[in-house]
Amino acid sequence: MSLLRTFTQNSPVITLYFVWNYFVIQRNYFRIKFRINMEIKICKPNEIEEIFLSQIIDLIVQGGQIKSDRSGIRLLLSMADYIAFKHINNLVISTATLKNQYPSYKEKVFTLANSKYSDRYNKELGYIVTNPDFQNQGHCQHLLEAFFNLIKTHSIYATTRKPSMIHILNKLGFRQSGQVYNQDLTLLVYDFLPFSVAHYHLWDFDNNANSYISNGLEVV
Repeated sequence: MSLLRTFTQNSPVITLYFVWNYFVIQRNYFRIKFRINMEIKICKPNEIEEIFLSQIIDLIVQGGQIKSDRSGIRLLLSMADYIAFKHINNLVISTATLKNQYPSYKEKVFTLANSKYSDRYNKELGYIVTNPDFQNQGHCQHLLEAFFNLIKTHSIYATTRKPSMIHILNKLGFRQSGQVYNQDLTLLVYDFLPFSVAHYHLWDFDNNANSYISNGLEVV
């Protein structure tokens, strides 16, 4: 110990080295601790504890994409099929919802995007928000991948302004439908195909036709 003290007293570089390593160890400790305590929950609206639901509403409000107030958002959430969220202990860090939107809203979205077959998509994936302190760390993608394992038996649509969200949804099988509308909004759709894809491989999505085409077979 005395030898170490002598080195650090005589060399600022060595002192800085030990200080830096101390902070690296502390940082890694808290990262590991956070990972251990992280959990994803997927619940029906009436199953969510108020401590989580209130935070989810806060995140949606902070996201600034919804015109409704807190009571309006709470009502829309109560109409949803499922709400997914990722939390560390009691802190919600990311959330997403499988929504049952009003038919008039869905028709408006598909009309503005110049997209056909709106009646094919009966669910909306929305209210996708991540706590600003935890953004760009992969939490949203991790949550959506887990959530999608439950909801992928529905034909779903989603809208977004974010290229990063388009990238994530593309990985889950969503494709753009129609055209960009309201300057920067993109409509994406996912088709649940309830037959064996082993017989219908090489699928491609035709944005103009709004249909899947494979080996000359068109499904609309």
